Formats: sequence, C-alpha cells, structure tokens
Amino acid sequence: MKKSIVFLGLGGMLLVGMLGLSATSKAPDSAKKGKFISLGFYNVENLFDLADDPNKNDNEFLPEGTYKWTPENYVVKLGNLARAISDLGDPDGPELLGLAEVENRTVIEDLIATPALEKGGYDIVHAESPDDRGIDVALIYKKKYFRPLVQKSLRVAMADVPDFKTRDILMVKGIFGKKDTVHIFVNHWPSRRGGEAESSPKRELAASVLKSAVDSLLQINSQAKIAIMGDFNDDPNNKSLNEVLQAAPLENLKSASLINLMYNMEAETGMGTLMYQRQWNLFDQVILSKAFFEPKSKSSTCIPQSAGIHHPEWMEVADGDWKGAPRRSYIRGEFLKDGCSDHFPVFVHLTLPK
Repeated sequence: MKKSIVFLGLGGMLLVGMLGLSATSKAPDSAKKGKFISLGFYNVENLFDLADDPNKNDNEFLPEGTYKWTPENYVVKLGNLARAISDLGDPDGPELLGLAEVENRTVIEDLIATPALEKGGYDIVHAESPDDRGIDVALIYKKKYFRPLVQKSLRVAMADVPDFKTRDILMVKGIFGKKDTVHIFVNHWPSRRGGEAESSPKRELAASVLKSAVDSLLQINSQAKIAIMGDFNDDPNNKSLNEVLQAAPLENLKSASLINLMYNMEAETGMGTLMYQRQWNLFDQVILSKAFFEPKSKSSTCIPQSAGIHHPEWMEVADGDWKGAPRRSYIRGEFLKDGCSDHFPVFVHLTLPK
C-alpha cells in the first residue's frame, strides 16, 4: 500500500504519522463534477486531542486515560475519518460538511490537513460549547464554494435546571456560489441517556430553540435558504423533529416549510446511521427549507432523490451480530485501527448556483 507522511499541528507540537491514502467509492449518478455539490453531516465520535484541558472533561482521552489515547491512535483515527470524508457525496468530498463530537478547533485543523483532505481547500467555522464532555459542533467548507459572513451560537438551556449543559446550535450565514445567501444550522441535540421518553423533553427544547430561529428567518424572507443538519438523537418521526420542528417528508412539500430528506430513508433502505442494541436508528439527518426545492437559474436547488447514507464496505462491521453497523474506533476498550465512528455520515446534492 502506498504510504504518505502527515504533519499535524497539536497545540504547537509536530506529529508525524504514516497513513494509507484514501480509496474512492463510486459516486451517485447525480454527482457530476462541476455541476453538483455535496452538503453533508458527520458525527466523528470523540475526536479529542492529546492535551489535558482543565476546562473540559477529557480525561478518558489522554495517553494515561481510560482509552489510552496515544499520538499513534489519534493519527490513525484522523486518517480513517479523512478517508471517509474524502469521497462523501462525490469523488472529491463534500463542499460543506457539518461535524459533531469535535473537542476544539485544533482537531479540525488536523483533520483537514490530512493528505486525503488538504487539497480540498477547506476552512473552518467553530465555536466552543458548554457541553459537559467538552465536545462541540463545527462546519468545514471549501472556500471555493462558500463564504461565511456571520456565525452565532444558539444556547439550549433549561431555566429550572441550571446545571444542564449541552451543545450549542451553530448558525452560519454565508454566500454559496457567487451570490446565493444560505443559513446553515449544525446540531447535536441531547442524548437519550436515562431513557428515550425521559430525555425527550431536552431534545424538544433544542428543537424549539432551532424552530424559533428558523421562523424568524422565514418571517423576514419566506424564500430564505435554510439548511439544517445534525445528530438529533431522535429519528425523523419522533416528536422533537416531526411535531416541534415540523420537518416533514418530501411528499408534504406544498404545505411544509421544512423538508426532512431522511424522513422515509430507514423504511426505504432498511438501515440507519447508527445501531443501538442491534437495532437501527436514523439520528443523522439533513433538513432543507422549501426554497431549496424551487428551481431558479441563478440559485442553488436540491436534487430530492440524492439524499444518502455514506457507508462503503470498509466502514462497516464485517460479520457477526453487528454486521453492517458503523465500525467505530473503540470496542470494549480496544482500539480498532480501521475504525471511524459509531455513526455513518449523510449527504444531499445541490445544484451549484451560477
């Protein structure tokens, strides 16, 4: 196998690792280079650096921590994630990609500096969140296609539970193509810890915060281009997404303001983006406002049937009871050299505005 030397910045430390180059999977027919671009989302599962941050609960992911998080393991995980991203959506990778479970900006800089991604010309939008575990959401984008103008963090807080902390929702307003204004929301809603029903109000709260921001944009401009992506820790038909956010399936396009392109995907494909107790869930989704489905010659539009889950064979568990599930970085405390994340990434295709 051809090898490559990688130089990664670790808070001023230079780390050299040997990584295999990415293999490119076949792109969907709608991904014609130069005509369509890919918008995606990926929960990269515990992408921590090696430094001990006293303001974060990162002790498990230190060289002496529970997971024995060594420089070698960090480089291997970065390489595997970069390989997954390098052909996510189309052969040269996504033009815009939301990320979840990143510790800080440093790990994202290291990720886009890998050989598989460095030629993509990516830049970063990131902000620190108050999450107890110290993990954030972020957006990476190809500077050739997107120019951020404004970023804002939307706080998800419970007035009667002052100790409750979770990830902020990242809002990025920018110019897509030459003059198409788009608002992007990157989400990682509260987990199901404690039980699905018991924890549902926390995700409904996150949904209400997002819904308020979306409604404000649509009141100003009913044709606003809004792209929502994330790990919602709920399936498309759960209350938070279906009732609070009111993200509807494509067949409801005439009456809905937001279209969840993943709404029927599990039923149609028989799979989701993560597996829990050997059952699929589809927590990772891309949701677009109605304006993306109204073709205009100088405006980006969505290709409705292009939505997909990126799961080349090498990213899947090969056999056993968990066959087909995402191949994560750690199983029962053992680091897997060919693992990526416990989630598969998702994507949709958009036409490129002229």
